[in-house]
Amino acid sequence: MKLVSVCVGRTQNLRIRDQNVTTAFLKAPVEGPVRVSANGLEGNDVAVHTDAVYAIAEEHYGHWAEQLGRDVADWPHGFFGENLTIRGLDESQLHVGDILSVGDEVRLSVAGPRIPCFKLCWRLNQPDTFIREFGLSGKSGAYFNVDRPGTIQAGDPVRIVSSANDSFRIGTIAEYALGTEPVDPDVLARVLNLPGLSQTSALLLRNKLYHKLDHQRTLERRWQ
Repeated sequence: MKLVSVCVGRTQNLRIRDQNVTTAFLKAPVEGPVRVSANGLEGNDVAVHTDAVYAIAEEHYGHWAEQLGRDVADWPHGFFGENLTIRGLDESQLHVGDILSVGDEVRLSVAGPRIPCFKLCWRLNQPDTFIREFGLSGKSGAYFNVDRPGTIQAGDPVRIVSSANDSFRIGTIAEYALGTEPVDPDVLARVLNLPGLSQTSALLLRNKLYHKLDHQRTLERRWQ
């Protein structure tokens, strides 16, 4: 794998669908070395999504351009709001807890799948129903925690240095969070106990778990 672009963005107020929105969604590539701290990339803000780093496969650009009838040349790196554009990133093989090296110094741990929001739909000129399509596609990228800070730059090699094969694949977590199939509460609880799980995924999974538990308790009271 290869890091082909490093992108950052600052918080700004945008007019989106007749609403004033404070967001750091808009990213742009930067040249040269970029420092990565425990909280993410230097020069990059986090407004709503609290995950330190978001990465997407460069190949996904072509996929979504074809799916949506767009010209991929109109989409510079950072268009999906990512910090890292990585050639060859195969998220279908990623588990929460896998460790990736970027360059010689930085280590990132997989936190979860990208859970999109309405800003992505705005960016791609799609209805909000596209949130689920994108999130369940297996071509939405992944969130990462920073396990070891350091410096990175475009051109750095990226590789998996440790696999958490006993954990959950991020595609499975996306299905639990965004899918419509029922999920066993015990399974949801196991996912929520994963060290380093993305808070974005955890929020949706926790809501599902509480809803199921409340429903079970309601049925028990009715039976009594």
